[in-house]
Amino acid sequence: MNGLFFDIKRFAVHDGPGIRTTFFMQGCPLSCRWCHNPESRPMEPSSDTGFRTFRLNVDELLAEAEKDRAFFEESGGGVTFSGGEPTAQLEFLKVAAKSLKAKGFHIALDTTGFFPSEESETLAQLFDLILFDIKHLNSELHQKYTGVNNQLILQNLERLIQCKAKIRLRMPFIPEINGGEEHLNQLAKLANNYSLTVDLLPYHRIAGHKYKKLRLENNMKNYSEPSEKELIIAKEIMENQKVAVNIGG
Repeated sequence: MNGLFFDIKRFAVHDGPGIRTTFFMQGCPLSCRWCHNPESRPMEPSSDTGFRTFRLNVDELLAEAEKDRAFFEESGGGVTFSGGEPTAQLEFLKVAAKSLKAKGFHIALDTTGFFPSEESETLAQLFDLILFDIKHLNSELHQKYTGVNNQLILQNLERLIQCKAKIRLRMPFIPEINGGEEHLNQLAKLANNYSLTVDLLPYHRIAGHKYKKLRLENNMKNYSEPSEKELIIAKEIMENQKVAVNIGG
């Protein structure tokens, strides 16, 4: 059994605690307008896009993780699976996570939350930390901007919490889409309900060249990156409801 990947990032410091090695898995069921990795969406990307993919079996993945074990042990870090959406390759993900866990690695999952609900308990048991993305709490707007509604995602968040998963909420912060005070208060209420920390991830426009290369329409050309002032105000709005908020991962 092997998994399909499009990148490995070493010395990552925004994908969970400590220094981490992040494995970016190919495939995603969402089509977020602001996606920074649009090349990751298809399970089998076209060979003429210029973006590489590669396969690793579990032993090869373990060998890659072992290269950085000393940094993990020194910093309290570990391995993070990101994407794309890692659960799009669910069977490989579970086998790889079990193997890493058996070797004593701290493992994190960065997920959209869009996976079969019956897998919630297994994922909660396997991963030491789940970085759970919240794109928008309004289902219609979630559908508009990501291509799917958020019913399954919010259901899976609740199930993971019932299964005692350790979770951090993360929201890509785009002022014109999800940065209004009403939505931030709704997110703060959700975080409070489950006693969760929230990471606000500032939207940036660095992926524009990827859309050109892939011959995809860039629907974010007219959206601005959040200013430092906008980020501070958003953080304060949520902190006024006693929510712990970080800017960045």
